[in-house]
Amino acid sequence: MSLYGLTQKEIIQTLLEERFSVKAHFDEIKTIYKERPKKKVNKIIHIE
Repeated sequence: MSLYGLTQKEIIQTLLEERFSVKAHFDEIKTIYKERPKKKVNKIIHIE
């Protein structure tokens, strides 16, 4: 299951327990992929 943080994990745990009477346990969250920029870029945008 892909989660986006502790808050989402807590919400899913609460929903499972309230709606289905299921107690869920999640292991610690691990980052499986992180995108990083290849180089620094400067950009100027004119807004009129």
